[in-house]
Amino acid sequence: MSEKKKTYEEAMAELEGIISEMEKGSVPLDKSIEYFKKGAELIKYCDGLLDAYDKLITKVTADENGEPEEEEI
Repeated sequence: MSEKKKTYEEAMAELEGIISEMEKGSVPLDKSIEYFKKGAELIKYCDGLLDAYDKLITKVTADENGEPEEEEI
């Protein structure tokens, strides 16, 4: 990964670019291996971001009076 942290969207766009190149079928084997490694890194990075974001999400529930109440999930 680069020195600057990527946003989720930037990482996904890079991953989509790699997938697009590999789907063309004309990528040499050594480049395919390089793309595969980079793709695995990007998937792990995106998964980590999603896990972190998931911890920040709050679930709105109703209390016993029917009033909205925030609950950490």
